[in-house]
Amino acid sequence: MIEKLVLCKGNIETLGYFSEQMKPTFEKLGYKIFMFDFSDPQTSIRHLKKFIVKGRTALITFNFIGLDDYELFQEKNRQLLWDVYDVLCINIMVDHPFYYHEILERMPKRSIQLCIDRDHLAYVQRFFPQITNTGFLPLAGTQYDEHEHFIEKPFEERKMDIVFTGNYANPKTFEKHITRVNEEYTKFYYEIINDLIEHPWLSIDKCMEKHLMRELEDEKTEDNLKDAMATMIFIDLYVRMHFRGEVVKTLVDHGFKVDVIGAGWENLECRHPENLIMHKECKSADCLKYIQNAKISLNVMPWFKDGAHDRIFNTMMNKAVVLTDSSKYLEEQYHDQTELFYYRLDELDKLPEVVRTILNSTVTTKQIIHHAFERTCREHTWKQRAETIHSMLLSEN
Repeated sequence: MIEKLVLCKGNIETLGYFSEQMKPTFEKLGYKIFMFDFSDPQTSIRHLKKFIVKGRTALITFNFIGLDDYELFQEKNRQLLWDVYDVLCINIMVDHPFYYHEILERMPKRSIQLCIDRDHLAYVQRFFPQITNTGFLPLAGTQYDEHEHFIEKPFEERKMDIVFTGNYANPKTFEKHITRVNEEYTKFYYEIINDLIEHPWLSIDKCMEKHLMRELEDEKTEDNLKDAMATMIFIDLYVRMHFRGEVVKTLVDHGFKVDVIGAGWENLECRHPENLIMHKECKSADCLKYIQNAKISLNVMPWFKDGAHDRIFNTMMNKAVVLTDSSKYLEEQYHDQTELFYYRLDELDKLPEVVRTILNSTVTTKQIIHHAFERTCREHTWKQRAETIHSMLLSEN
């Protein structure tokens, strides 16, 4: 019977924030909680060992935090602490699995691997069949309550027309990785990049696989394919940033003011930089405050073709309009112009007209905001995600 939970903070701010959002629900469900604080790991590790009850404790973490620092979590016999104390480790992976091949090969004995995109889940199940306990768990949204009270700002009174919360890097940043070997490799990498740009509905690994199968010839094994994809993560970053920049550039160059919250936006090449209003990178709660002051919260999916980003749920919880490219999962959950507005990455010329429709149709827009808020509150908060994990814990008992 799992009675105690270990959550993590002090490492990646966003992921620690997710854990903090689930904590109250876990406490209401009767679990005792220990927050492992990576800002003071030595103190935390001492208290952790006193907290754990063998066989009755679970770690719930994101992106392998707590699982990837071998020295910190090793016992004297070099066994992983989680294995020694028979801790069930639930990891929620918020990026594509090819970023984590090495650690996926050495998961703790008792573990559950959850993915936020169903394509990611299929990838893990295909290339890591030894991980038998897997599942799909989408991200979720948080409503920002200042002084524990949500103050709704009417749509027409919101100060910003369009906000985007997220960092930017010019795709040129990744060219050193693309050109690092020789001309033949450079050509091969750009073929994949151009394919994804021309066909942005393709998942990253399926596109890579299509090109790799042609190159591998007689060496078309699953291991060779898996190993090759892990060496090309810069393609994912290149294409993500390409479209993030193109979407924002399309809007500012058509005369819309776009407030961007995050680092690197001074590197965006556009004709009208005066329309780009830059704010410093900030913590998760501050991003929610910006969304509460915006009419439209723009999302460019980080190449999740069968999942969703928390920006979408956060926007709905804080009553701005979601403007996003789509995914299979999103289209199952939310309908265009009923709960949000979709745009297509291959039809960015139509994006400005979508923005005009949102800004000029106040009554309809308010209805869409209301529908999105109601749906997300019912189904897509961290409370619901914690309850789903609780069900998994019960099934493990």
